[in-house]
Amino acid sequence: MARGNTDKYTIEQIITAIKGSSGIKANIMRRLDCSRNTVDNYLKRYATAQAAYDEETEMPLDVAESLVISDMANNRSVETAGIRSARKYSTAAR
Repeated sequence: MARGNTDKYTIEQIITAIKGSSGIKANIMRRLDCSRNTVDNYLKRYATAQAAYDEETEMPLDVAESLVISDMANNRSVETAGIRSARKYSTAAR
């Protein structure tokens, strides 16, 4: 006997929860009120959800890299660049 579609969430709901999460699964879980296992299962089953997740996880890294490059171009120390990147990353990840 086929089970049919038993998805609790639409793919649109999953992608909406992913956007702005910085790829932090705890944020996605909280937005959907579900378990980490549920998030992982949706990412495995839906290529569009996985693509949205992959894109979201890249964004904070891109911000951090651009800050480091900018600081180095402006002759700031690598330590300063690292601190600014960490602060920006932690702000973006919230």
